[in-house]
Formats: sequence, C-alpha cells, structure tokens
Amino acid sequence: YLYLSPLNEHMSKGERLRLNILVSGGKGISEGSLQMQIDPKLKVLGLGAGDFVANEGGSLEQLPGKGGGLTVNFRRTGSATDSGALFWLEVEAVQSGNAPVLIQGGKFMIGTNPISGRWMNALVTVE
Repeated sequence: YLYLSPLNEHMSKGERLRLNILVSGGKGISEGSLQMQIDPKLKVLGLGAGDFVANEGGSLEQLPGKGGGLTVNFRRTGSATDSGALFWLEVEAVQSGNAPVLIQGGKFMIGTNPISGRWMNALVTVE
C-alpha cells in the first residue's frame, strides 16, 4: 500500500513542501516503478530516496513521464523492511488553485513475481 504524506496541504505561492511517498506492507519488494502526475501549479524541485530504499542498499532513478509526469524506478538489494518512505518529492507552489499529486500507476516485484499495489493520492491547495 502506498500513500502520500501529507494527504491534504494548504500552501501560499512561493512556499515549498516535501511530500513523502510512504510504503506499508512492502516486505519482500525488491524493485518497482511508480508513475506520477504532478499538477503544473506545483514545480518539482527534486526528489530523493527514502529509508525504505536507502536502508536496504537500494537505488532510485527519476525519468520524465508522459504529459509532464514523472516516473520513479527503484531497486533494493535487501527486502526485509516492511514500511517506510519510498522517496520524498519537494515541490514549490507557483500558481493558485487545487493541485493534485497523483500516483497513476505502478509495478512492484517480489523477486521475479509481479504483485499489485494500491495507493492514495494527495491534494495541495495553493492560496
């Protein structure tokens, strides 16, 4: 199960926010990818590996997705950790209005076996 934290946030233009993409029940996951769509009212400043990846000797790769989206691939050399931050995403509010941050799809593997995932998205409101 994946979810963004915070799930709902209010910001002013020019403010920055760090969103964490958290994993729960992820024991055994060795690698995967996540497709995200970030509303253009938010500018992506950067992202980095969370403890779910970093503590297992893993790596993270960011690729541009379709239509201004973002694809994040990850790999872990260990798979004992069950939950934690998959990665963090830092954004800056650049335009007023509702700015959803959406997980549009994902692929997760336990060894060579694909597993399904569920997720919750976040909404940022820019004043």
